[in-house]
Amino acid sequence: MGKLTDKALRAIKPQACICNIADGDGLSLEVWPNGGRYWRFRYRFAGKAKRLSLGVYPEVSLKEARDSLTVARATLRGGVDPSRDRKEAKQALLTAEDRDFSKVAADWLAHNKPGWASETCRKPAMSLSNVCILRSRAWTSPAWVLLKRVRRSPKLAARAPALAQKARGHFGSIAEFAIHSGCAKRGGICP
Repeated sequence: MGKLTDKALRAIKPQACICNIADGDGLSLEVWPNGGRYWRFRYRFAGKAKRLSLGVYPEVSLKEARDSLTVARATLRGGVDPSRDRKEAKQALLTAEDRDFSKVAADWLAHNKPGWASETCRKPAMSLSNVCILRSRAWTSPAWVLLKRVRRSPKLAARAPALAQKARGHFGSIAEFAIHSGCAKRGGICP
């Protein structure tokens, strides 16, 4: 099955571009210029080329990567996309608390805070705290329905139309963050 050995893996040096070193059966080690090494499983499902991340080397050893590959290939033989299977398993672990709008908004702020100046971080936090309509509301309805509620909030729109507009922009970013983190699906409906 495998062409790679532990000794060969330790000897691999980063190149100027991303390199793939194949082990066999779709398993490869992706070596990045910055030194990162990632296990990948390349496969086809329903006529589309896909890839699945199996971990980071050396945290995930060659043996563990091959074991993960065996499980993923068995899932694929069963007619199930391993990537989709992983996403559904992750989604099943999310609780109602994890899907709460205020929790997702706080996670979004925490995710963006390192790259923002303090004032840039303060403004979205303030505008979101003023949109009381959206506080502690789960992602149970489509995102555009919640967005309409912000748009139609007469209290906020009359008092500060610019704030309402900014809150809508922040809400759109939070909705995208929720989709990428698995708390909402495209269209905003939570599974």
